[in-house]
Amino acid sequence: MIKFLRRIRQNLLTENKFSKYMLYAIGEILLVVIGILIALQINNWNENRKLKNNEKIILTDLIEDLKLDYNAFNEDTKQLEKQLKLVDELIIDPHNSKLAKTDINLFRYLVYIYPVTFEDNIPEGINNKEIIEVIKNYYRYQQIALKDNATYGNVVLDMSRPFLRKHGIHNPKAAVIDIENYGQDIIDITKLSKLYDTDEFGQILFELRVKTSELIFDIEKLCQLNKELVLRIKEHINSM
Repeated sequence: MIKFLRRIRQNLLTENKFSKYMLYAIGEILLVVIGILIALQINNWNENRKLKNNEKIILTDLIEDLKLDYNAFNEDTKQLEKQLKLVDELIIDPHNSKLAKTDINLFRYLVYIYPVTFEDNIPEGINNKEIIEVIKNYYRYQQIALKDNATYGNVVLDMSRPFLRKHGIHNPKAAVIDIENYGQDIIDITKLSKLYDTDEFGQILFELRVKTSELIFDIEKLCQLNKELVLRIKEHINSM
């Protein structure tokens, strides 16, 4: 092809057809430019395809992490709701509480939420602005939930457990005799029941109820945002 074009150019110069030569030269330049533009376009297309494939992989992995979070949040909510039910029974009618007889250890139980998604930033490689905004919103609410989780934890660590230690209500033998079922009988229900009507115990129940309710609300909201985010990501992947 190159030899053919060179031969045409030489023939035009030999025949002194300068105007035709100029037109030919311009045409040749245009062909070169068009070739370069086509090559650049193909290269850009390949790069965009690679970026999209990489984004799909990142988003697919992200969906799996979000599913793990969702399942963990549901388990956390179940534990917190059970703890809240115990607290309500102890507030309303402690001496006839059914849960107090079977699950009094929930009084000192501590639930920590450990999301695996978005530890502190959005994964690199996600380019869709709408998806990024939805992720940011989920991350912002996740931070709220983590802060409320810490506040709830402070009530358990700074009020519930010190109260039990102060009045000698922990049963140390429960941690030694039956190590496989550690924690099941760690509270002496007989000793604790004598303190049901005290103001100190009532204040701890009040704080536990408020902070546990707030945390349950946060986690349920987080589960809702989690489902919405997964749906948006799947829609985006299908449209790519």
